[in-house]
Amino acid sequence: MSADECLIVDADVLIDFIKADRNIISIIIKHLAPVYVVRQVLKQVKAIESEEELTSLGVTVIDPEIEDLYTAAKTTSPTDFEDQLCYLTAKRHGFTCVTNDKDLRNCCIDDGVPSLRGLRLILRLCALQRISVAEAIKIAEQIHKNNPRYITKTILKNFIKALKQQKGSYGLPPDFYI
Repeated sequence: MSADECLIVDADVLIDFIKADRNIISIIIKHLAPVYVVRQVLKQVKAIESEEELTSLGVTVIDPEIEDLYTAAKTTSPTDFEDQLCYLTAKRHGFTCVTNDKDLRNCCIDDGVPSLRGLRLILRLCALQRISVAEAIKIAEQIHKNNPRYITKTILKNFIKALKQQKGSYGLPPDFYI
């Protein structure tokens, strides 16, 4: 990741990380990039009790621009209001949108907004030797256990395969689904 890159996470990724190992968020912030979340997304995250809980991990809560609120409310996109706010905020500020949501990812890709899936951040930490392969697998397995509908066995297997293949690099083909 570049030195000036910032990440904005959607509710699903935030929930996955919080439920699996909330400390991974602080490690991502320390070693990869600042992490932002749109205030309206917090309402979707029942796994946290307060905004302060997130800010104590280093996450910056951001209020969207009023124009983006209006645009998100009027959209006919298959993404929901909160995902539209993530997309619009990422676009406005040049953030990378971290999501596992197919519709949000497609929205970003179609408009040239950088996006990553959540497990790619774990791969990057492992490549930088900020967490061990064993820790990465443990976190991914817990995410799968908590969210098997979207982080499937196939995605988990691909993730473990990627960990073993990366050998100090996180340069994976773009079609490698994790």
